Amino acid sequence: ATIASEPTRAWYFVRSQCHQFLQNEEEARQDLEQYRTTEARTAFDYYLPGLTALWRGDVNEALRACEAALAIQPDHFHSLYFVAAILQEQGRDLEASHAFRACLALRPDHVSSLRGRAVTLCNLGLIDEALEAANKALAYGGSEWEWTARGDCYFKQGKLDDAVADFTRAIEVNPRFSPAYERRGRMHLIKKQYEVAVADLDRALSLNPKSANAYSLRANYHHQLHHPQQAVADMDKAIEIEPKVANHYVHRAWCLVYLEDYDSAVADFARAIELDPKNNYGYKMHAQFRVICPNLAYRDPPGTLALAQKAVELAPQDGEAWDVLGMAQVRAGDPESALECMRKAQDLRAPKEEYSLLFRAMIHAQLGEHEEARRWYDQAVQYLADDNETDELSLDLKAEVEALVRMAADAADAAVSAATPNDQGPTPTQED
Repeated sequence: ATIASEPTRAWYFVRSQCHQFLQNEEEARQDLEQYRTTEARTAFDYYLPGLTALWRGDVNEALRACEAALAIQPDHFHSLYFVAAILQEQGRDLEASHAFRACLALRPDHVSSLRGRAVTLCNLGLIDEALEAANKALAYGGSEWEWTARGDCYFKQGKLDDAVADFTRAIEVNPRFSPAYERRGRMHLIKKQYEVAVADLDRALSLNPKSANAYSLRANYHHQLHHPQQAVADMDKAIEIEPKVANHYVHRAWCLVYLEDYDSAVADFARAIELDPKNNYGYKMHAQFRVICPNLAYRDPPGTLALAQKAVELAPQDGEAWDVLGMAQVRAGDPESALECMRKAQDLRAPKEEYSLLFRAMIHAQLGEHEEARRWYDQAVQYLADDNETDELSLDLKAEVEALVRMAADAADAAVSAATPNDQGPTPTQED
């Protein structure tokens, strides 16, 4: 009423929304027509329709509207914040982190911008900067979201106990905050604290039955405890909720592998790559499955090598991808190149797990370096014992490598025997 003497484009838009809410269809239509024909003069004229588009779920329209508002007024804080939030939601972390930084230049104590910057920097692997932003957010805020953001930073640093403490604090602030239960459940899974892990994940799902992430994590729990059918059932639910998330298909594929349903697993790996062809995870995991599959029909060394090479091409700083490429080269009969790849993986600090340790032993066995092969094999055996690993894939691969290491040692012994002079005197001649 106070601005009705000179209504703006935004004013017509707001009143049209009020009429729609009150089911005054003709008045709403008239105001929307005025909105469309009135020239936009301020950032607010674009921002308000953008905000409404965001509420409707039309993210692209909201982004266009907020960017148009910023073209008129580059320091329009609300438009800038929603651009940052939308970019974060779309997974465009680098652009989002810059946008949140611009927000903080205008309002250094804006908690949501500090938290958003912490989350995006954490996703980018810039953990020290992310932790600094998270600590500032906690200083100004202290909601469950800020505690969760800092917990994520601690997780990326490998400080699992600190992460658990922050997720627990988030739950104390809001006992119905399902993301904190999911994250704390994940920490317990990593620490192999299975009972408390599944309790957290069950609680998360009771609070939010539409959480695909919680189903995926609970599938991981079943996978680690060798319950493949329950794991597949949980991944089915995750895919039902988020059918376009490529990594869900990768995770279900591995569950299917342990049911020996290899054809369905291959189909899921292919679907993951189809959904996200620029994500190296699908290529990497598909290649790893093929190099360790006990059914030789699925090995396909040339095809597996191509998958592993693509994984490295897409993410050259991913040490695990270099490890898998080394495994693929072993299967392709190129131990020299395989050794180079696995050394590259070491430089990138790829975790030493049973598969990489066993394939490293296999490389040295193929190169005839039996002592080095035995050393890596013994490390793998110790890892499996410490991890209490009993899954058939690991044990089948262990048996294969054990045989190769034994053959390399036997070949070395035979070579030494052949090269050792006969000390029983000269061979008797015909005359003797």
